[in-house]
Amino acid sequence: MFFRWLVAAPSGEDLVTNPMREVAQNTFFTDTDRITLDSIYFRPGSRIVCAARAVTLDGDEGLETLSEPVTGKSEAKAVFFVINK
Repeated sequence: MFFRWLVAAPSGEDLVTNPMREVAQNTFFTDTDRITLDSIYFRPGSRIVCAARAVTLDGDEGLETLSEPVTGKSEAKAVFFVINK
């Protein structure tokens, strides 16, 4: 599976929604093409989308699937995202 992540900064006081941007910078803890993304990219109110693509053993890529956007909630100085199935 290939993964990529799209993140949008929280809306400002004017409530204008910021555009989604692909996360491209890896961190010490994880790479941006993994199923787990480091929380360094987020703050409360950030929106996140996961894009996943299946790949065969021969390297043939399938269609990309995008999750619904999820908004981060703040709890004890940490940001959590819960994706319901």
